[in-house]
Amino acid sequence: MRVLFLAVVGLLLGLFLSFVIAELQAPEMPLWIRLCIGLFMGVVLSVVIIKNHRDQVSAFESVRLGDRARCAALLQKRRAGGRLQQMDAFGTAALAIAVGESVAAMARLRGDTIKIGVSGQLRTVVEAHAALVSADLAQHAPALAALLDVGRLPHADVERYRAYLVARATLSPASANLLARADHALAAYQDPEARAYLQWVRAQHEVTPFDANDRSPDMHRAAELAALQGLPALAAKVSARAAALERAAAQIGPYRR
Repeated sequence: MRVLFLAVVGLLLGLFLSFVIAELQAPEMPLWIRLCIGLFMGVVLSVVIIKNHRDQVSAFESVRLGDRARCAALLQKRRAGGRLQQMDAFGTAALAIAVGESVAAMARLRGDTIKIGVSGQLRTVVEAHAALVSADLAQHAPALAALLDVGRLPHADVERYRAYLVARATLSPASANLLARADHALAAYQDPEARAYLQWVRAQHEVTPFDANDRSPDMHRAAELAALQGLPALAAKVSARAAALERAAAQIGPYRR
């Protein structure tokens, strides 16, 4: 559905631009020629928009899943391909941060993006990512607050990236209010892949007792995600929490099937 929506946007934008250009440059141009030019422009724009979307999804997923080698390969491919390969400024910046090039990533963002609408939201999320990889722990709590304040993002893969960053931020010192907000935000996800990050928060901060938002499948996936990110101690905590939930379910019946 997302790809179909983007294709329609591209077609409509192409038609709109063709009519505007025709009115300005050749107002006598017949309608059928305008339509043909508009459809051609729309197809080209649709292809570019969909490619940009898929590149962004690939970048954010590679970062979220801790695949540093793939991040480096994607970043190298984008740089070798020139501007066309780097149209996705946010995904490219996220890849650069993942391979330890935060300064370059931030310079790219400040030069190529704006701070309004969806672009502003994505920029806030990627800037928070850069703050979270900084050794300066004082930057982590403000980054968490920014991630919680940014609002819903345009598609599921970007939300998963944000959920990962929210959970990662809670591994650093944060106020009780911020931790509670993070817990609430992650628990609200219907997407189990994003919701699994709730268990990072609860395992790290030893949240008890279990409640309806503690699900065994989420815990096992959260442990896998922690291991992928090179966080074995966190993975062990989440796994221990899963085992405790399963023991409790065996004794008194499952809290949540």
